[in-house]
Amino acid sequence: MPSWLHGGGNKIAENWKPIVANNPPSPDEVASSNRPTVIITGSGNGDAGKASSWLSNLLTKDTTTVAVTGYCGSKTVCGKLLSIKSLSIPNRRMSENIIEWSNIDRSVAVADIRASIEEIKGYSAHGDQEDLLNWALRNAIDGYLPAGDTFFLQHGDNHNRNSLRTALYKKAQELGFNIDVQLPEATTGWISLESSESAHRDADFELIMEMLHQRPELKGMIREKEESQS
Repeated sequence: MPSWLHGGGNKIAENWKPIVANNPPSPDEVASSNRPTVIITGSGNGDAGKASSWLSNLLTKDTTTVAVTGYCGSKTVCGKLLSIKSLSIPNRRMSENIIEWSNIDRSVAVADIRASIEEIKGYSAHGDQEDLLNWALRNAIDGYLPAGDTFFLQHGDNHNRNSLRTALYKKAQELGFNIDVQLPEATTGWISLESSESAHRDADFELIMEMLHQRPELKGMIREKEESQS
């Protein structure tokens, strides 16, 4: 029987206690130290928060291993790190790319990154496309309705947002639902979600909505036009 079942666990915890810090050292202190250290931070994409300070200090050390968990977009810091994880150090040295953190005004050249980059799978809180479709359209069980008539896809790059929008329209059409999926941009401006404000629609808007209701295929034509221009 394991010793910790007879109180041995307290002894193990006592032995570990001196090396578990409640007040962790600063990134600069760790960077200048040779002691083994495990750092767990939030901001899983590496763009901000504590992760940005640690990464910008430790990526150039060959004793560092960065373990990324969960999904990271290709344009995030950790997404960029994952893209070079299989590159050898000599190949990294030939890169002219720069990884930047605007929140702390720091940057690291890919050519200077000596850290090992690893990916830990299975720890993501993100649902995949099927999960999102099932949530949005409530699995289309008899008597169930979509989560809403209008969906705003504001997270992710345009390629993935367009892909999800296409999937939403396809499944909605299969189930006989009429939904609207919008992809807000920085230039879109203010979109009011207040019902009292939404009720004040002008005549042109009502005419467009009526036309789309009568000819739903126009939505597909508009989407194709938008995608060809993006």
